[in-house]
Amino acid sequence: MKKKTAISALVLCLCLALSIAAQAKEIPIYSDITGKQQYTIGSNDFKVKFNGEKVDFPDAQPFVDEHDRTLVPLRFVTEKMGAAVTWDENSSTATVEKDGTRVDVTIGNSNITVTKNGEASTVVMDTKAVLKDGRTFVPVRFIAEALGAWVGYSDLFNTAQIYDDVLTPKEISRLHSYPDPTWEEYLKLTGEKSYGVTNESWGKSFPQIAYFTGTGENGFSNANEWTIEMPKGSVSDSIQTIKAESYTGVITKNSYKYGEQENIICDKIALAEAIYGTAVQLGEVNGKLRTDLSCVMASRHLSDGNLLVRGVLTMDVPEDANTANLSEKFGMVGLKAGEHYECDVELKIVLTGGKMSAVGMKALGGAAE
Repeated sequence: MKKKTAISALVLCLCLALSIAAQAKEIPIYSDITGKQQYTIGSNDFKVKFNGEKVDFPDAQPFVDEHDRTLVPLRFVTEKMGAAVTWDENSSTATVEKDGTRVDVTIGNSNITVTKNGEASTVVMDTKAVLKDGRTFVPVRFIAEALGAWVGYSDLFNTAQIYDDVLTPKEISRLHSYPDPTWEEYLKLTGEKSYGVTNESWGKSFPQIAYFTGTGENGFSNANEWTIEMPKGSVSDSIQTIKAESYTGVITKNSYKYGEQENIICDKIALAEAIYGTAVQLGEVNGKLRTDLSCVMASRHLSDGNLLVRGVLTMDVPEDANTANLSEKFGMVGLKAGEHYECDVELKIVLTGGKMSAVGMKALGGAAE
């Protein structure tokens, strides 16, 4: 697939992350109690996922080229995205089309042509498209972004993530940009007791949080990918109550059966619980949560048995609403009766005792555009 030419320093950094497979991780986790290995986090196997679902490459596998860039078969990724792919033998050009956008990729060329609304532009890649094993190979980021998708990279799981669902790329980036507090920062914010737990001891119980960050795209991509890759409630010798199990949504009544279904099913139920749970929490306020799997994530201050869902909330405050109570409940300062609001929010999803439920919502800030 193709990558788009990056303009900002941030995008350039992300392109590098996607291109260096050697930075993948496979990390054994040992128990502080028994000294024995409990499980392994991370992966050395490069994967591409679209909306959380793995893209299969049946007859031609991704590889790292001479420029240290990871190239993937164009057709499999773009067709997974719902695009149509055609091939012109005379010009050695693959054409990808989706929703009025056309991308032309010529073998041996580092330029791709993107045509949208009748206007063509040239995007310069930092490596060339190649023909290998009868397939067109390109860097994944450029073409996915040209087709309007958000692209991230989890260096912990060596996974290129492509999302093109409910949220726009701009919304996903903004929702990821809000800090995720550490354990000790969370205690200061909430006033809860530490019970003798520090950042250091918390990190020993949940070593994956070393790869989750408060602001970086890679950190949030890791936190997102963790929820899909790892069983909910990883076994921990330090915290005996945390174990992988099956869950049923309190509102949706949908069930995830550990060991029988893919972990992404659990994330989808969590997403539904957040969306429907929002309506319940808002009560008399007419509101709706817009979100998708790109913003279901683990946290640096929550145990393996909990998740976060971030999204864009739109709501209409009734003329007779108690705005003081609403402002205190959701942390939304200055709410006025009879007004329409849009803001970014975060919901905590608790997975315990075989149940899954949304237990709280807080405003993050940033108005949706």
